[in-house]
Amino acid sequence: FRPPPSTAVLAAICVGIILWNELLVDGYTDFNEVHHDAPLASMLPSFLTFKLTLPTDPFFLCGGPLGLLLVFRNDVSFGRYKEAFHHWEVACSSLGNMMLMAANSS
Repeated sequence: FRPPPSTAVLAAICVGIILWNELLVDGYTDFNEVHHDAPLASMLPSFLTFKLTLPTDPFFLCGGPLGLLLVFRNDVSFGRYKEAFHHWEVACSSLGNMMLMAANSS
């Protein structure tokens, strides 16, 4: 048995919290901005009607470094693209020059 990747675990936890809060405790708001009561709230005993939350501090603390990492990765990627484009231009230019030399020699 292989455990699921950490991103799948985090996504499952987040989906579980959203479903708990919207279907069992608070209710939900539809696309027309109409609030509906929790459809499964009557099935829960009163001691289980607490709202689940995740702390937001880890998300705020990771946001800056992840943003910088993304910028640097994009910068490196763009540098590779520019280098490849330069090589492609050199190859096309050389091919054009060879075709001109071949046309002029005959």
